[in-house]
Amino acid sequence: MRNPTAFKTEAELQAYLAQREAEAPAEDAIPIPLNDIDQPDENSLQNLQDELASLRVQLATIKRQARNTLRASATRFDTSAHEQLGSYPWAKLAAAMAGTFLIGRLLSRLPVGAIATAAMPLIAGELNARGRRHGRR
Repeated sequence: MRNPTAFKTEAELQAYLAQREAEAPAEDAIPIPLNDIDQPDENSLQNLQDELASLRVQLATIKRQARNTLRASATRFDTSAHEQLGSYPWAKLAAAMAGTFLIGRLLSRLPVGAIATAAMPLIAGELNARGRRHGRR
């Protein structure tokens, strides 16, 4: 067999491939007797049906376990919410979220620079007073 990179032109490569194809035996020239074709026997078919039934039972078991786990988690989550927030925990949680949103909106509209400028002398005075108290000890 020649190295494909040894051809100088595309035409030489195509001629070589056509020659090799003509020399190759045809795949459909060998007849296969019908008696030699594997037919599934009754045992293997029954085994497959049994395995399919077993897989269906396992799938049903997994679905039931997943449903039970989900219910248990939801019940535990609901119980925890009632313990922490008392009656109507979802309403209280929604109210807290709405309150947080409103306070955030209000704070975003405040002039933070002006508030910080006004508070700076008060903070500096408090730090000065604390420094004097600790220095006298």
